[in-house]
Amino acid sequence: MIKWTLKTNGTWNYDYSAFTKYVKFLRDSVGISGQINCFSLVGWNEDVIPYWDESSSTMKNLSAPVGSATFNTRWNDFLTSFRTYLVSNGWFDKTVLFMDEIADDKMQQVITLIKNNNSAWKIGVAHWKELSSDVVSNLYDKSGNLALATGHTNPVSTFYTSCSETIPNNYLTPQNNPAEMSWMSWHALKENLDGYLRWGYDNWYDINPFELRNKGNTAGDFAMIYRSSNESNAEIMSSIRLELLRDGIQDFEKSKILRNQLSASTDLFDLEALAALNAKINQFTKNNGTGAFPLVVQGQQLLKDIASGNYGVCKVGGGSYTSYYLSSASTTGAISNLNFTGGTYPTGGVSHHTSSFISARAGTNFSLILNSSSASNCARLKVWIDWNGDNDFLDSGEDFFTGGTFQSCSNPLNYTISITVPTGASIGKKRMRIQLRDAWQALPVSCGINNFTETTDFDLFVSDIYCSASTQWNTGEYYLSKLETTNACNGNISYNQSYTPLNGYDYYTNNNIKVKPGSSVMFNLQNSQTAVCGRTKAWIDWNRDGDFSDSGEEVFQQEYFRVVLI
Repeated sequence: MIKWTLKTNGTWNYDYSAFTKYVKFLRDSVGISGQINCFSLVGWNEDVIPYWDESSSTMKNLSAPVGSATFNTRWNDFLTSFRTYLVSNGWFDKTVLFMDEIADDKMQQVITLIKNNNSAWKIGVAHWKELSSDVVSNLYDKSGNLALATGHTNPVSTFYTSCSETIPNNYLTPQNNPAEMSWMSWHALKENLDGYLRWGYDNWYDINPFELRNKGNTAGDFAMIYRSSNESNAEIMSSIRLELLRDGIQDFEKSKILRNQLSASTDLFDLEALAALNAKINQFTKNNGTGAFPLVVQGQQLLKDIASGNYGVCKVGGGSYTSYYLSSASTTGAISNLNFTGGTYPTGGVSHHTSSFISARAGTNFSLILNSSSASNCARLKVWIDWNGDNDFLDSGEDFFTGGTFQSCSNPLNYTISITVPTGASIGKKRMRIQLRDAWQALPVSCGINNFTETTDFDLFVSDIYCSASTQWNTGEYYLSKLETTNACNGNISYNQSYTPLNGYDYYTNNNIKVKPGSSVMFNLQNSQTAVCGRTKAWIDWNRDGDFSDSGEEVFQQEYFRVVLI
């Protein structure tokens, strides 16, 4: 890019013409104008500097090991000239002197040289080994490999993939999924990074423009784009990996926009959408690249739902009169019971209580006790439960209870309501909605902005006959990746998972087994590769009493175990 020439009179000349054309082409024709990364004061052959020798009209190598007097003299002379050139073009403030995988001790020496030349120089590095705090503190742009890029530590912080990572990566191997390209941007979001750095874009070697097996690296490693021929008018051809990287970049930008908009909102449902988006982003940990495909698909669907206003339960709101509100709500007879105390009218006329919840099994009953504010005798009350979990309250049986009389101020302040969980209700978290509305208005409506209303939402977990299990904290690294059975008398289980399921709980019903008393069944259980710091237990409810606490129901914690039926 910049030709160094040792002239016959012993002086040095630097030709910036190719560099100038390239930077202007990227700026004017491609739209890349934010930063100019200049590689590198230290090349792969660290001990020499190539230059054109005018007296012999040949290329030569100047012996200049890092830290030597020759290295410091030559690079100091160049940096002085380069800075003058950059300032004259208005490019100095956006230029970064970048190094690639340089040892920490040599980076120390290069930083000293650069800062002695001019303290305003910006410095960057791509690295796959730990750097000292002194080096990191002097970096403007830091790009560590997947294991080292954790959090936003410098003005520009990214991560990059080299040839050392296997999964996730952008190679073309049977072990890799193309979705890993989109995964890259989601992982950058998770680590609060500015983006992702890939070392090669069009590094073509072979005479065959479609040759993917260059050198000793994994197929496809050298290029993200290809050429249609070796002629000067060749067309540039994209790759699936590049297009999926583009998808990931769009996901990255959409997420940033949505996060900014949602975090600035005081709307309850906007904040719930923000929490869901952050929770999904946090699942893109550095060790779950094997689950790239389902995670990316889920993330992209979530972005689509949030952006289109279709995420979560239907919105509701109120206002105009703040004397009607639910003052307390509780349940009895459920597995886990509700315990809510309000006391004031919520912002926007709507609230979602999450400190306690209802957990009940399908087919069982529990009682809901509701108490309203003293002025609510002039209001009517409705209760809805989204039994099928489709985020509305419009299906049969979901308009559950109506209390109070039209145009009356003698309506009850207290209700005790018996609720039967439908036997066909799907297992999982549901939403219960309770609304008070002025009795001179139309009946309460489950969705929409309705004046003279107050709405409170609660969570209701429908479980099967077994005790509930969930988690509120999971890094995404601990999960059951496979469970297979053999020797069953009828059918076998074949369960595979590549990421942490929602709320850390999965109820698998796709296939099951039938067994005979006295027989034995082999269970092959495998955890995620990232669960090496976890412990495992397995239980079977032999007497089917809805728990796993009876003798013999804990069947141990081995990767392979045999269950003997008695």
